[in-house]
Amino acid sequence: MPAKKSAKKAKAKKSAKTAAKKTAKKKAPDGDVMSPGVLVVNMIPKSRSGEHNQDSEPNLAVDPAAPLNMVGSAFTPDPGGGPNAPIYFSTDGGNNWKLNSIIPGNGSFGTGDITVRFSPSHTLYAGILRGDVSLRLNILRTANFTSPAPMTVLLSRDNVDQPYIQAARVKIGTAAKDVVFNGDNDFNAPSGKTATID
Repeated sequence: MPAKKSAKKAKAKKSAKTAAKKTAKKKAPDGDVMSPGVLVVNMIPKSRSGEHNQDSEPNLAVDPAAPLNMVGSAFTPDPGGGPNAPIYFSTDGGNNWKLNSIIPGNGSFGTGDITVRFSPSHTLYAGILRGDVSLRLNILRTANFTSPAPMTVLLSRDNVDQPYIQAARVKIGTAAKDVVFNGDNDFNAPSGKTATID
């Protein structure tokens, strides 16, 4: 191999190594090494940064038709002690988050369980166990997750656990409609076979 080509190849390798080192050395404010192109955001709003609840079983939904719209949920009680539990929401792709107390049945943990999903029609659905009634399933809907209006209850049934919701948009005849599925552990099912889909 001619000497000029070898020198160029060595210089290119050295430049690539230097760039890789610079990238690897970038640090987050807390000292952790950041991966290039990854942004980690605390979705608890700054105004609530002192909260100390056990906000377990988090769930995240991204609107497939408008991916900047996101909703997060956990066992979060209403900070004002109102009748509705909150969701977390973002309209800028997760950079900034707010609370919106629109989930009926706030209890000491907010809800007993909660999962959230968008349909491609921008409608938000939730499967919850109410926080104010033990093992009461509610399937909920709102066309505007930023509105302060409580979500509409589509279905309510007692003695149910672990709701998990999914939503899709399908064409039925000539009309496009949302189809919502909720998997749960329904203790009302016969013979102890409790795995159920609504």
